[in-house]
Amino acid sequence: MDNEYTSGLANTIFCRSDTFPVRYLGLPLGANPNRLSTWKPVLSTIRAKLSIWKRKFLSMAGRICLIKSVLNSLPLYYLSIFTMPKGITKAISSINRCFLWKGILNSHGICKVAWHKVIQSKPLGGLGLGFIHSKNLALMFKWLWNLDKGVVGGWQELIL
Repeated sequence: MDNEYTSGLANTIFCRSDTFPVRYLGLPLGANPNRLSTWKPVLSTIRAKLSIWKRKFLSMAGRICLIKSVLNSLPLYYLSIFTMPKGITKAISSINRCFLWKGILNSHGICKVAWHKVIQSKPLGGLGLGFIHSKNLALMFKWLWNLDKGVVGGWQELIL
């Protein structure tokens, strides 16, 4: 269909005409998940949660708690739908690492323990922060598990 025709038709019935990518439930439908622009809202949301007072005045335990409860849970909705590119994984890990060790972004500081040890679970000697890529894989495999086990829900009920 012609774009002018569809926009005229949409105006006639008082609807909005849009092009892809369209945001639906906070996710960009039709966007390429391998592009940085798709993940920019996630990165900006994570950075926005790290206000100046949180960086300066939280103790190490407070920063660990903030990373576990807030920063690692912000991208979960995206992670359950899209496979995260390695560059975004590195960017989120870098933000978390800088916040944990330095408190203030873009400051110079020394990392006291290697990051791969910090993200390990507590029984293995880490702080239990978790690796964001592993969370992404687990959430993606959840879809395969549900399909394999015959879990029916939402759109599948319409098809079946």
